[in-house]
Amino acid sequence: MNNSLNTVLDAISDALRHDILPNLDDPFARSQAIAVIDVIGNLKPVIDWSVDVLAEAVAARREAIAKVAALLDGETATELQEMDTTAPSGSSLIAMRDALDERIAALIDRLHDTAEEDRAAEAIAVLKEHMVAELERERSLLRKPLFGEIGGPKA
Repeated sequence: MNNSLNTVLDAISDALRHDILPNLDDPFARSQAIAVIDVIGNLKPVIDWSVDVLAEAVAARREAIAKVAALLDGETATELQEMDTTAPSGSSLIAMRDALDERIAALIDRLHDTAEEDRAAEAIAVLKEHMVAELERERSLLRKPLFGEIGGPKA
């Protein structure tokens, strides 16, 4: 039987929290076990097996690039239409995300060097909005840290 990676990570976290942690008397060892639980919780939404997270990132980048291309060129970027997004794997989504990041970097260079200030300002605003949204999306994937527990009991 194959379990999903999230199931395996949940089992590890549960074992640490319910079987190991109650049997640790050393405060340092307890804080280290809690830190491992915290790390596992933060890994789950961003690891390769979570293709939904990668698909959202790819879609957001494609949308931002299409908006900028429409502002600058009056049309959508043809390379975006050529990308195959049917049943993608984690590795193919990572490759797409990285290619789109390169495209965004190229757009930023182009906008930096353009003489068309009005359209460039609009395009830069679109890219800034995309980057802020991307950071917020990534932050939303992280759980609240267990710093209170990691620090041990209050004296």
